[in-house]
Amino acid sequence: ACRFQQLNRQVDKAITGVEGWLSPRETEFLTLAAASPTTTGDVLEIGSFRGRSTIALALAMQAVERAHPDRSDQLIAVDPMLDDDPLMQQPVSNGEARRVFDANLDRAGVRHRVEFIQDFSYNVAPNWERSLRLLWIDGDHCYASTKQDYDLFSPHLADGAILAMHDVLSRYDGCIRVFTEDVLTSPHVGAVGLCGSIGWAQYWNEPRRSPALARQKQQMLARLAPLLPYHLRAEPPKGIAKLRYKWLRSRVPHRAINPQRWQQSVHAASSA
Repeated sequence: ACRFQQLNRQVDKAITGVEGWLSPRETEFLTLAAASPTTTGDVLEIGSFRGRSTIALALAMQAVERAHPDRSDQLIAVDPMLDDDPLMQQPVSNGEARRVFDANLDRAGVRHRVEFIQDFSYNVAPNWERSLRLLWIDGDHCYASTKQDYDLFSPHLADGAILAMHDVLSRYDGCIRVFTEDVLTSPHVGAVGLCGSIGWAQYWNEPRRSPALARQKQQMLARLAPLLPYHLRAEPPKGIAKLRYKWLRSRVPHRAINPQRWQQSVHAASSA
């Protein structure tokens, strides 16, 4: 517990001033997932933006390497680094997006730990052969792109690996649709949960029909499904509809995760 708290402080310091949308609880969860290997394999990040999540993942993997020198996990980050990204708070040009990303990683001292591929994920997928212990999807959040990232890279998840997807509870339609329609209904998925707006799940090569895990998925699906109509609308809900949406959203468990309990749940399942 103390080591994880120290790691969180290190990550928090390293990402201070780095533009991005990960909340503190989401950063802590992503750090926890990367620092707590549930199986062997590499870590893939789809969507790096300014490097906020990249830095957290790299520092977490550095901690794993120190504790387990025999491991050789690699962090691969994929992002086209578009200068005209509409999500940027300040427009940049002429390759500035990549330069800012590299500078942020340099300041955090982790650039050498990141294998960066400047490209669209769908261009990387055809030649992808690496097994993954953690897949972090945080790219284009429209349905077609999110579904494509999930379909292309989830087959590379190792037995017991963790899938994490950002903005499941944000206004985007793609993340919540893929998480409810594909992840929660998959017989290959065991433990599931939400932390902030990150939806996560543990993947199994062979379907596991644990009644407890089946109920967990059904309960999560029952809480998320009523939100779908609101996310599919072109405009955010207003008035009474907005109040009802906020109430429905509040019923979805997404508080900060207890590290010890989370580790126990996924590692216990991994050894089952």
